[in-house]
Amino acid sequence: ADVFDFIASNVRLADTVLGDLRAQCSANHVACERLRELCEERDWKDFQPLADEIIRRSEEIARAEILRIPDGVYRHAAPIDIIDGEQVVIQATVTVRGDELTVDFTGSSKQVRPAVNCTIRYTTAYAQFAVGALLHLPIQLNEGSLRPIHVVAEPGSVLNCTFPAPVFAR
Repeated sequence: ADVFDFIASNVRLADTVLGDLRAQCSANHVACERLRELCEERDWKDFQPLADEIIRRSEEIARAEILRIPDGVYRHAAPIDIIDGEQVVIQATVTVRGDELTVDFTGSSKQVRPAVNCTIRYTTAYAQFAVGALLHLPIQLNEGSLRPIHVVAEPGSVLNCTFPAPVFAR
């Protein structure tokens, strides 16, 4: 209860956030029960060998898809209007070398006072999602499929802000 109270007092849409959190906890509980039942049914000591194989195969699939992209450096800059006529620029350089892909946001705007900044964790997640969609992977993103995808953003930038910069939603 203390944790939920703490979270509720630190977010804008407490009912929505707590509802989402409770749903995630419930889904995780059900998934754990189903996995336990699967292990019992198969007489497995644990789930780790299967999880390792899923991760290994996922990485293999992702690397094979990246190999389909011609090696090279691909750049784009996107100016984005924020508030009061202000603008930030998102600079992305995507480098493909063999079966590895790097999204580098170096050169993007410095962090700003309006709450549009992003932490590196969310910048990474957003970039990985976009790359996953580009690769059209027949699997869910997971540790293995994300291994060959790297994300870089300068500390203090709008995409890797530092305290006390305000952030958007998270």
